[in-house]
Amino acid sequence: MGIDSVKQYLANKYEFIEPIGKGGFAEVYLAKDKLLERKVAVKILLSQFANEPDTVKRFIREARLYARMDHKNLIPVYDIGIIEDKEKNAFIIMKYIKGESLRTRQEREGKLPIDMIRTVIKEIASALEYIHSQGIIHRDIKPGNILTEEGTQNLYLADFGIARADTGDTLTQSGLIVGTPNYISPEQIKGKRIDSRADLYAFGATLYELITGKPIFTGDSSMQILYKHVNEEPEPLDSHMPNLPREIQYIVTRCLEKDPDKRFQTGGEILEILDSKRATFISRYLQARKKALQQKTGKRKNVIGKIAAIFLLVVITAAVVLLLNKEKGVEVISKKEESPQKTRAKPPLKTEEQLPTKSKTEIVIEDKDTQDKKDKETPSVQEKQKPPVGLKKEKETKEKIKPKSREEQKMQPPQQGTVRFSSYPIIMPAEVYLNDIMIGKTGQVFDKHFDPGEYTFTFKIPGYEEIKQKVIVKTGEESIAHVKFKPYGLVTITALPFARFFIDGKDYGTDPLYEIKLPEGEYTVKAVKKGYKTEEKKIKVEFKKTVTLSFTLEKVKKEEKHDTHNP
Repeated sequence: MGIDSVKQYLANKYEFIEPIGKGGFAEVYLAKDKLLERKVAVKILLSQFANEPDTVKRFIREARLYARMDHKNLIPVYDIGIIEDKEKNAFIIMKYIKGESLRTRQEREGKLPIDMIRTVIKEIASALEYIHSQGIIHRDIKPGNILTEEGTQNLYLADFGIARADTGDTLTQSGLIVGTPNYISPEQIKGKRIDSRADLYAFGATLYELITGKPIFTGDSSMQILYKHVNEEPEPLDSHMPNLPREIQYIVTRCLEKDPDKRFQTGGEILEILDSKRATFISRYLQARKKALQQKTGKRKNVIGKIAAIFLLVVITAAVVLLLNKEKGVEVISKKEESPQKTRAKPPLKTEEQLPTKSKTEIVIEDKDTQDKKDKETPSVQEKQKPPVGLKKEKETKEKIKPKSREEQKMQPPQQGTVRFSSYPIIMPAEVYLNDIMIGKTGQVFDKHFDPGEYTFTFKIPGYEEIKQKVIVKTGEESIAHVKFKPYGLVTITALPFARFFIDGKDYGTDPLYEIKLPEGEYTVKAVKKGYKTEEKKIKVEFKKTVTLSFTLEKVKKEEKHDTHNP
């Protein structure tokens, strides 16, 4: 068999001990490196896939993705190989992590303790921030792909088998939904182009499961679960754990936003929330979210009540007609059997690409709910809501039946477009200006409407260079204005005697310099004074940290004056 051929191929260098895991495409063995005397994990492609070129490419690509990354929460790769003998196969040799997955732990313990949840958020958000900065989307974040190391708090994000690099070479068929149903983002289910924010949705679904002890959605089939990701909201976290810290509740809820633009945009933003004290902002967000969910639930109940009343009216009418027909001697055969079938809702989903396609009965129910929601929402939310696939005809029919409400008539004129504003880091809100007039503050995402055309917006944060961004507004479309300010640290510099300071060649004046704001990074600082030796030091500036630097300059001796670099 193919696996045996790999063992034989590696026998001179590695001693195979035992199998330690098996997935859909590969089996993992514990082995010992005879030369380096260390344990390793050898991942071997299952024999039935060894002759499938695409599967082998995906397997090797996983190893290359691992190998090009260097992060404490990613498993190091030591070697890869392809065997081209009669029994072809491929293998990856990785660091051996003695421990278990969060899936195994969650199945054993149920809900994980809050301290562990904090660790998961901190470690995996850091890993996601890193891989996304490398242009890689994991696409299969779930408890089973997060490993815990025995005897430590170390966590590892594993299994990049279906990850996508920024080359666009996904090795997947067009239209194929890739991932595990419980953790797939709504935009992927709808067949839209995905980005790193799909990983953040999956991370939110993972955290929800670890906190509550059960999946975010359940169903009799994968199709039902996918449908719920697109159309339904999960049960509130505080209903499962009333004492859950609000910042954790906020992180999970924000990750699970249906609209990618409303989610966190990076793993770094999650870390900022975990480390910061933003009680007021978090409280307002959660209250608004809860209120919106209650309104949505109330509307659904109202719709269901109206449908029940209509159904009851139909039954009563049918009974009266039946009674009258009997009195007239008319024999009724088919109507009695047809009526219940016409009012019964059929399964909502047909294919993955057509979500959320439904039977006529369900379309009417959802469209009524959606329409009620649109009647009461603000114009900005209305423009973001697009009717699900397959609802166009139904919507047109209902509009003929039901006249537009006053709120609908007041809605944003269709000739305008929407611009959505946001900035990073979120803990430092930016003021947004148009023609020197402030139109809003980012702190959180906000929308504005403009006539079609090109606009230049200016984002300002005290202590930073302002950032300008051009946006083209199109009729009825939404544009994004998102800028990223590089996080800064503080630098304090002194010198004896007073001197002039140059940071990366830029003149910053004379001593003392107190808490200069500099973007994160490494810098060269020079202290220069006539008659003294020029001194040079390297510093590393980090976000929210202060670097204190002091120079004690040495006088230049007369015979050394010609060597001075002083201006």
